[in-house]
Amino acid sequence: MADNYSYYMKADLSQFIGEWIAICDEKIIAHDSNFKKTFEKAKELCPNKRPLLTKVRTEDTMIF
Repeated sequence: MADNYSYYMKADLSQFIGEWIAICDEKIIAHDSNFKKTFEKAKELCPNKRPLLTKVRTEDTMIF
């Protein structure tokens, strides 16, 4: 999981702004605006691993 997080922190995700993404083995394996669809696709493509799922924020998103 740590490698997937490192990948997430360095990757250019500009094409996925506003979408959910799933990262497994340092690759984006699924993306969609719908979390459930992204999660299901990630389970299908990476069944025995624990992918990182996160929503790609916009630049104006404020995180507290």
